Amino acid sequence: MAIHSQQSKDPGPRVFIEIPATAEPAPAPDERLAAKPKAAEPAATSGPVARDPSPADTRTYRTRTIWSLLAIALLPGVVARAAPGLWAGLPGGWHWAAYACSGVLLVAATILMVKPADARRP
Repeated sequence: MAIHSQQSKDPGPRVFIEIPATAEPAPAPDERLAAKPKAAEPAATSGPVARDPSPADTRTYRTRTIWSLLAIALLPGVVARAAPGLWAGLPGGWHWAAYACSGVLLVAATILMVKPADARRP
């Protein structure tokens, strides 16, 4: 990469700086301290990466996750409607725990809906 100075009003010598593309390591002062050459590693290819899904895969994953969270969050209501005797027989603490878990799942689904689609999966 070369850097040129701008043209000044008075004619004079131009400054030209040449920067090498890659910096070479300084020679070691002692051969015992010098780094041993490593075996040549194969060049990285641009193949598919397991943790980097394509946009279509990410969209499918997000959609399925959101619908799954919503379905699980609605289970207490389904149980209360389908089996009212079972739901009424549960202690009050279980009711509140189910409601709290449903709220947490609904918040998680909402965050997934609002979060930008280009964000990566953990």
